[in-house]
Amino acid sequence: MQKRNWKNQKGTYPEDWNERRKKVLDRDGYKCQKCGKEDTELHVHHRIPISRGGNHKLSNLITLCSSCHENQHPIKSHLNRAIQEKITIKMWYTNKDGFTSWRLLDPYDLIYHEYFGKEFLVGYDHWKNEIRFFTPKRISRVSLTQGRFRPPINFDAKGFIDANFQYTDQNYLGRTSQYSDQKHSKDSPEKLTALGLFCLFFGLALTTIPAIVWSWSPSIGDEWLTFFRIGLIITSIIGVCWIIKGIEKLWSSKMLFSHLLLIFLSFLPLVIWMDIYFPKDLDVLETSAYIRGMSLLMLSIFVGLPFGIANIFCFLKRLWAFEKLSSDILLAFLSILPLMILILREMYVDPGIFEKLWIVFAFFIGIPFGLVNIFRAIKR
Repeated sequence: MQKRNWKNQKGTYPEDWNERRKKVLDRDGYKCQKCGKEDTELHVHHRIPISRGGNHKLSNLITLCSSCHENQHPIKSHLNRAIQEKITIKMWYTNKDGFTSWRLLDPYDLIYHEYFGKEFLVGYDHWKNEIRFFTPKRISRVSLTQGRFRPPINFDAKGFIDANFQYTDQNYLGRTSQYSDQKHSKDSPEKLTALGLFCLFFGLALTTIPAIVWSWSPSIGDEWLTFFRIGLIITSIIGVCWIIKGIEKLWSSKMLFSHLLLIFLSFLPLVIWMDIYFPKDLDVLETSAYIRGMSLLMLSIFVGLPFGIANIFCFLKRLWAFEKLSSDILLAFLSILPLMILILREMYVDPGIFEKLWIVFAFFIGIPFGLVNIFRAIKR
C-alpha cells in the first residue's frame, strides 16, 4: 500500500484527520470495501459528502481503493483527467441565480483556496470567451470531448483567483474585476438586451423618417433638392448601421427574449414580401416596384432565413440547457406543433413539395425530439 501524505485544509479536514484515517483503515483491514483490493493505494471516503451535510465521524467514513473512489466522484475524476491530458470538456453548470446551462471549457487547474475553504476550477470558457473560475459542486455533469487545448505558459491559477477577490487575513471585501489583459464583458445580458432594443428602434426611426420626408422633396427648391436627398440617403445608411448594432447586441445577450425578437425580425421581410408581392406577377410591375420586390425577396432568402434558422436553433439549445420541467414541456409542445398543424390543415391530402417537406420534418425531426423531451419531463 502506498503511503499518502495528508495536509490539513481549512474547512475540509479536522486537525486529527490522520488519526481518524488510520482508525478507519485499521477497522476495514486495509482493504477496499467495494472490490476487496489490498495491495493498492487506499483512500478514506465520506459516505455522505461534507457538502451535503455529512461529517467526519468514523461511521461516515469507509475505505476505498483509488479506482472505486473515483467512481464515487465521477465529476472530479473527469476534471482531473481533462486537466492532466488537456482535454476540452462539456459541463452542465448552475450559476448563483439557479440558471443551468452547458459550458465548453478548457480546464487549466483545479485548486483549493485556503482562505475560502473550497475548491475552484479555473479554465477558458468558450461561451464567454474569457478565462473564468467555477465552483465544482455546482457542476452536475461532465463529458470529455475530442478537442485538445494548450494552456497559457506559466499560468497561475491561484493568482487568478486572488485577482478576482479582495480580502485580507480578517475580512472578505468582495469580488473585483477580471484580469485586465483578459477579454471581459462588463455588460450583463439584461443590459445588452436593453441596449440592443434601443439601437434597433433608433435605427428603425432613422430609416423610416427619410422615407416619410422624401415626399416633401418636390416642394424644395432645385438648388437645395440634391443636398436634401443626399442627406436623407446618409440618414438611412446611419439608421441601417444602428439596426445592425442593435441586432449584434441582442445576439450577444444570449437571452431567450432576444432570440425570439431576432427570429421575428429575421422572418419579417419574407412575411412582408408574401403579403405585398407574392400574389402578384412581378413581371407586370413597374420598374421601381419590381426592384423593391426583388430586393426584399433576396434579403429574405439570403439574410433573413439563415439568420432566423440560426436563432431558432440557439433558442432551442438554450431551452434544452435549462434542464427544467417547464422547458422540457415547452420543447415537447414545440416539437409536436408541426404534426398538429399537419393534421389540422390536412396537408397530407394531395401534398405538394412544401407539404411533403413539412411531413418529413414533422415525422423525422419533430416527433423524435418531442418524445425525447417527454421522457426527460417524465424522468424529472
